[in-house]
Amino acid sequence: IIFINILSCIINMPRHAISPNFFQEPERGMEIYEEVQQVVAYDPNLIETKLMIHKDRVNGWFLDVAERLKEDNEAGFVILMICLAHLEGMAQYRREQITNIGESSQILKEELKRIFTIPSFHSRAIDILVEDARHGLFHDCMTRRRVFLSGQYLSPIIWDEVGEVVLINPHSFLDAIRADFERFILFLADPENIEERRKFQTIFDR
Repeated sequence: IIFINILSCIINMPRHAISPNFFQEPERGMEIYEEVQQVVAYDPNLIETKLMIHKDRVNGWFLDVAERLKEDNEAGFVILMICLAHLEGMAQYRREQITNIGESSQILKEELKRIFTIPSFHSRAIDILVEDARHGLFHDCMTRRRVFLSGQYLSPIIWDEVGEVVLINPHSFLDAIRADFERFILFLADPENIEERRKFQTIFDR
């Protein structure tokens, strides 16, 4: 009786959203369907399907939301939090490595240097950005004293060497993050990039 009740609940479960526009339904097995085109089923084992879902998740649940927040003058801190969390998360797909406790700071520093091509002599700026922006926002719910935010700054990251402070434009910071993500998805869509596609699938399937 218990088994039958559980089975009944499973069968009657509503469709399960796996991203804003893709979902699964119990009666359809593991096939994946798109919201606007329910007659088309996607094979969940194909990397092309996984890339579609991943792109839809990241954009629809995070980066698109951050984009809309640009209209709110008080949303800079939230936009920056989304961007920093995105960088740490995406690094796992690039490296085929789950970030362990104590590793996140170094990984984030490397990702920031990769995207923003900050010269090595400005490494102090990266250290402060991670310590006072990332750690501040995620542990203190506020950036610390050496980081300032404004949508009026002319660059995503500005290093004030005299005052030893980092100036961040969260809007252009987000623009850079979005452009980097689009390049990564296009890169993974190329069947020639076998090793990078394998790394992506390993983390996606975990």
